[in-house]
Amino acid sequence: MSDQVVSAVLAFLTGSVLAVVLFVPFVFVNYGRHGKLSGTRLTDEVTYAATEQNRVGTGA
Repeated sequence: MSDQVVSAVLAFLTGSVLAVVLFVPFVFVNYGRHGKLSGTRLTDEVTYAATEQNRVGTGA
């Protein structure tokens, strides 16, 4: 395999693991705070996190 393919696979796997590692504590906190997980609340939080990451990443 070429270096680009190896780098892409490694980045994908690392990102996937990191997403799970960061998402699990969020689920525990959200469930503990509200006593349930609703699809709407989950969607709102994921959208907010993605928006904040994009804002920080662009330097805006």
